[in-house]
Amino acid sequence: MKILITSFLLTLATVVSAGNNIHGKTNNAVVIGKVENNLSNEIKLGNSVITIAKDGTFKFDMGEDKPSFYNFNYEGKKTELFISPGDSLCISFNAKDFYPSLNITGINADFNMLLLALEKMDAATNQYLNNNSFAMCSADPTYFTSKIDSIEQTFINRLDEFLKNKNNVNSWFVKNTRAEIIFGFNGFKLVYPCLHKRFTGKAAPVESNYYENITRDSFNDPELLQVESYSRFLETYLDIQAAGKYKYDDFYQYPAQIKGAQRYRAIQDLKINKEIKDYLLVKYFGDYLGNYGITGLESILTKFKNDCTDNDLKEKVLELYNKKLQERKETSEIKIYKRIGDIELEAHIFYPAGFKKEDKRPAFLSFHGGGWSTGMPEWGYWDCKKYASKGMVTITFEYRLMDIYGNKIVDCVRDAKDAVYWVRAHANELGIDTSKIVASGFSAGAHLALCTALLNEYEDPGNDPKISCKPNALILGSASYSTSPWFDENSGTNPESISPYHQMKKNMVPTLMFHGTADELVGYKIQFLPFIEKMKSLKNIFTYHTFEGIGHFWFREPKSAEISAKMTDEFLISLGYIEQK
Repeated sequence: MKILITSFLLTLATVVSAGNNIHGKTNNAVVIGKVENNLSNEIKLGNSVITIAKDGTFKFDMGEDKPSFYNFNYEGKKTELFISPGDSLCISFNAKDFYPSLNITGINADFNMLLLALEKMDAATNQYLNNNSFAMCSADPTYFTSKIDSIEQTFINRLDEFLKNKNNVNSWFVKNTRAEIIFGFNGFKLVYPCLHKRFTGKAAPVESNYYENITRDSFNDPELLQVESYSRFLETYLDIQAAGKYKYDDFYQYPAQIKGAQRYRAIQDLKINKEIKDYLLVKYFGDYLGNYGITGLESILTKFKNDCTDNDLKEKVLELYNKKLQERKETSEIKIYKRIGDIELEAHIFYPAGFKKEDKRPAFLSFHGGGWSTGMPEWGYWDCKKYASKGMVTITFEYRLMDIYGNKIVDCVRDAKDAVYWVRAHANELGIDTSKIVASGFSAGAHLALCTALLNEYEDPGNDPKISCKPNALILGSASYSTSPWFDENSGTNPESISPYHQMKKNMVPTLMFHGTADELVGYKIQFLPFIEKMKSLKNIFTYHTFEGIGHFWFREPKSAEISAKMTDEFLISLGYIEQK
């Protein structure tokens, strides 16, 4: 039956293609297919998203006028397709067993079956390298390089064998596929010194021109920017250059060195094709604005305007920057709540309509997520605007990020505690009722909110001891509740001293918690359930909701978001912070 269905769909594709030829549309490509045991409403090819029919069939009409590579995406499972004008491809697969069942037939299907074969080889290779990375990267560079070169050659041989009996093969297919292989393995070679130092504690015994030998002649062809592994290769090389004196060290231990302003200077210093340099400059700004906001960008914005030669790309970046500036105007005001040397940390404040400071309103404090490394106060605007509309004074806080300032998690905790202290110390100025302050957060931000309620340590010694750093209630989403290897390594103090599970006490403030049972970042069984059990044993006041089968970002599911919104309102109503409507 599966063969008959595939044959029928292929025949249909050919007929459609022939029909297009009759009407003069000679270059259209058609991709059709069938999903067995379909689990989704949508399927994606490149930038096109279409609805899957009830019988599991789908069809894409591709109007491209040149051969191109596209990502084919079903429920997060991806494969790459090469499609040329006039192609008619048929894709069939079983949703319950995507990769093993995937089959491609039709005009030029053999090119895509090669890509699929290489993807399967890549998956097996990645598993092998992950399982053997310690042994390989702990070895001397000669052994390491010989092993990598040997594995790489198996991919090259597979490609060459395919091309041997082919005539008039599209040059871009060959160039892209070969580049994906070469730069994928060269990227692994680039991180050898870093991993060698991490695994052995000793600097890798490589020659001083190690990186130069790997990257020679790699920065002159901007067409390679379309190759996914080349883009990753560029980013890794930029990490190394930005690391400066740490480039033969485990440079990922120095995130501020490779993510902050030093990264921009490293791009400036690269001797590469101008189009590639423009790409890196634009990507730097885009990534920075998306991960950290405008903090720290002002000082190098003028340089960017002069350094970037692609005016179209430059305008897009400046437009995004100005959009971020405009977004900040949504606040009622922005104040500095803390200074550490030259660093100024902001409090973004939203007042309710008709607000008078003598009203003394309840306060909603928000701490953004981002693994203590990324994020910005703007991520809290939606919640802040929502609860300001319900009559609360709402504030979303900036805190030091490891990627930007090179600090540790304990410094984030200090900032969060100082934020609550600042609210209490300036309650009259802010028009806040100090008996009704709720601290909320998501992920790392939820950890910080929880720490403000739990910890007596890490308060600024200059603070007035009569003013508490603790909120009166908590709302936590996907919080980090306990220690983990990464947490321990980046704590900057005894990890258990900033672990909510280890610092749990009786008489906790009323707490509302949300967590997904399939949380891939903060384990449901490892972290959330033990915390809940400890809360129960101490007879603390709390309520919670778990989202079955949903991961860390449960709020992206409309039903989950609806449940959390309803429960949050009910929680705040029960405390008398907002009124029931």
